[in-house]
Amino acid sequence: MATHRVFKLFGNYLAKAATSTFKPQSYVAYRSRRGLFISATNLSKAVGSSGDFFQLFSLSRKFDLNSTELTKQFRILQNKWHPDKFVGRAKDEQELAARESSFINQAYRTLKDPLKRSLYLLKLSGHPLEDGTTESDPEFLMEIMELNERLADMKSHDDVVALKHSNQEMLDNLQRSFAAAYDSGNFEEARKIAARMKYYANISNKVLHFERERGL
Repeated sequence: MATHRVFKLFGNYLAKAATSTFKPQSYVAYRSRRGLFISATNLSKAVGSSGDFFQLFSLSRKFDLNSTELTKQFRILQNKWHPDKFVGRAKDEQELAARESSFINQAYRTLKDPLKRSLYLLKLSGHPLEDGTTESDPEFLMEIMELNERLADMKSHDDVVALKHSNQEMLDNLQRSFAAAYDSGNFEEARKIAARMKYYANISNKVLHFERERGL
């Protein structure tokens, strides 16, 4: 039944395409739990198969991006595909909207976060940083150990501010280095930098948790 429906809708689409009055509206085919469906939705508005996250938000594929433009494009797309706008529509269209909205949220969260953005760029370039990749430089590991000790010994708000500042400074430096390495095509160096960024990002998360626990 579902397959017959698909071919019927697709046949109607082809018949329209052959006419001089045809407008560039396409059917979006996708699978749901009940099978394959085609929704009469403008294909140009479907984002789930539009390519990578940077293309989705009309941004250049690089580490440095315009965060204001990212948020602007996110709001435009989310406004188009928010599931609330599809209440009362056919179930297949509601499912499509839910999937598209989820894809947009995932893309935004990935590009907004510097570490996630760097890891995503490495994946796109074909040089992913594998899970479990660790740093072996003893000097660097000693520095991370000292930061963790400072975190464990924090007693005042001033201690928190000082650690946050020094840790963020290191992250900012690494992010600049990553952008330079990635843009120049030095993916091996970019991978090494991203691996270090993970350590400092972990410290940042621990500091944030410390602040929330103590209401700072």
